[in-house]
Amino acid sequence: MPKNILVFADGTGNEGGLLPDESRTNVYKLYRATRTGPDSIVDPKKQLALYVPGIGTPAPRHDNGWNRLKETVQQTFGFGLTTKIVGCYVAIVGVWEPGDRIYLFGFSRGAYTVRCLAHVLELCGIPRKGQNGASISLEPKSLRRVAKEAVSSAYWLGMPRDGDEAHKRAAQFRSTYKSEVGRPAGASAYFIGIWDAVAAIGWQRFFPDWAYDRHFTTDVQYARHLQSIDEGRKDFKRVPWGGSGTVKWPDRQGEPEQFDQIWFAGNHADIGGSYPENESRLSDITLDWMVEFITEKIPEAGRVIVDKNLLRLYPSADGMMHDECMVGMGGTAFHWSKAVRDVPETAQLHETVYQRLAMSSVRNFTSFGPYRPVALRNHLKAKAFFETVSTEKDLTAR
Repeated sequence: MPKNILVFADGTGNEGGLLPDESRTNVYKLYRATRTGPDSIVDPKKQLALYVPGIGTPAPRHDNGWNRLKETVQQTFGFGLTTKIVGCYVAIVGVWEPGDRIYLFGFSRGAYTVRCLAHVLELCGIPRKGQNGASISLEPKSLRRVAKEAVSSAYWLGMPRDGDEAHKRAAQFRSTYKSEVGRPAGASAYFIGIWDAVAAIGWQRFFPDWAYDRHFTTDVQYARHLQSIDEGRKDFKRVPWGGSGTVKWPDRQGEPEQFDQIWFAGNHADIGGSYPENESRLSDITLDWMVEFITEKIPEAGRVIVDKNLLRLYPSADGMMHDECMVGMGGTAFHWSKAVRDVPETAQLHETVYQRLAMSSVRNFTSFGPYRPVALRNHLKAKAFFETVSTEKDLTAR
């Protein structure tokens, strides 16, 4: 019987199960509601969920100084991405069988990780035979060696990844390991659902834009990217996905579009979660949206099993919005360099963005007032709300 294989890659420094129970990312909340277990309704024959902690996950308090230094370097520069891609790839190859559907979820750099992973799957597929022609060994070390070969040789060394060299290396890998690729074999991602993808804090200083993987895997059945309007940190620059040439299947016969990117009110973690529960109404909006899509919108045969008894959500357009540009208080405060998100003038805004814009006063971190993000000043549908405010100010001045 075909099953769902769900892979969850968390954000920077996030690891579910170790943080206080009130501070969970949407990735971990969804993983907890879709995994098998003694308290879960999920049948392991129908669905398996695999969780990968974020890059730079905090080292245990008793750990040595080297691991803490490594954690800091990973968080700052994004090193560790290859390890995460390899880990996710190993997890999939170890349980995949023909006909299985692969779902990839991620937040922040975890979102970027699963985008890269989808590209690896597109290039290299699922290895089925070893170099000796026998069935591939599922022994962890052996499997990891094969996964490293796929990621390091075919994916990284094949840059540019859509070029001839990448496809040549990938073809060689597929020939060696008798890989299954493409939609007919079911070895590509069926669904990709991500929250506000960023590559690595600090990478902009050392790597040019072309180094980022913007590739959209056209074999994917459905892909959704939920993005932050209000993230103000320059180093949390979003990594575009696809482009004007992104291929969309022309005839979905009443099914949802293949690819969509939707913008939501809030900063990076207001979209992907990780704040205390009493401050998580905005992140509940995006998680509620994702759950509805994977349980109700896609065709019934491909729907994800979610134990909603383990997932209580209270989405609200007037929820508290946070500001991460300043960390700490007073003389000890650390200030991030600021930048306004580039929201296209025709971008698809979620309905709750318009609801928030229409409210006279909402909680914008340390104060109350109207919601008027600079990033939406030129948006074709949202700019009318800015004009209303200007008119009201003119009338008051008279």
